[in-house]
Amino acid sequence: MQDLVGLERQLSRALERIAKAADGLNGAARESQAVEEERLVNAQLAERLRAVKEKSATRIAELEAEVEALHAQVSELDTLRRAAGDLHEQLAELREGQPIEGALLAELESLRALRASDLAEVDALLAALAPHIDAAEAKNG
Repeated sequence: MQDLVGLERQLSRALERIAKAADGLNGAARESQAVEEERLVNAQLAERLRAVKEKSATRIAELEAEVEALHAQVSELDTLRRAAGDLHEQLAELREGQPIEGALLAELESLRALRASDLAEVDALLAALAPHIDAAEAKNG
């Protein structure tokens, strides 16, 4: 009987070890499944990260191009501002400079006088040619 009790104990210990091993195998299988799920999630996150990096690189390139265009516009605006400032200075000088205005008026008057003398000369030529034109018209006419 004692042999039976001893065998029963050995059998129960062996069954306990088998149960522990089975639990260990189930745990390992669950761990293996969890590892696979983690790998899948990791791959998905890596793909998302790659897509985000690609989008951000594209956006950065677009923004850099916009910044370059804005720098060019600012440079052009600075050039225009300097030119406008120069024109304002020249306008102020012209407004303040009466001698320039007087010189311009004197030149304008001399041009008017020259035009008047040219008109008088043309009138004199027409008056001198009038008799000849009349004679030619009478002869042809």
